[in-house]
Amino acid sequence: SDKYAHHLHQIFVQYDTSGDGAISRSEFQDMLASTDVRKSFEKLGLDMDEVTALFTVLSSDDGCADYEEFLHGALKMNSSARTIDSVQVAHTLMKITRDVAAVADDINLIKVNTGTKTPQDRVSRADDGNQTNADTSNVNMMKTALASSFDAE
Repeated sequence: SDKYAHHLHQIFVQYDTSGDGAISRSEFQDMLASTDVRKSFEKLGLDMDEVTALFTVLSSDDGCADYEEFLHGALKMNSSARTIDSVQVAHTLMKITRDVAAVADDINLIKVNTGTKTPQDRVSRADDGNQTNADTSNVNMMKTALASSFDAE
């Protein structure tokens, strides 16, 4: 576990080009572009889809994942298929929620453009200005589920 943590820390430090102790989305993309890093993750038993899902969940609030939370998540992922599944399900749920919101917006735009939008549609969509709150709620739900699966081990 110490060797695993040390190797992961080396990768993390190498790609934390800003030196702030966290990996941003652009730093993460640079990390994944490296064949050596991809091979290192494979040697550590981490699938690239799993690493991406972990980063997505961890960075959803501020766009960054710090080393400690990334290491903790990676260690748990390496030792628990259930945790990996939880991260992937949570990530998929977040994407589906955003897709549904986009479809609803498209439908309302069509209604507006065709003149078929009803007064109730206008009220319900006016109240739906809370999409950001819904996204935040989904992210918080995913973090809670992920934390619960970590605590269960």
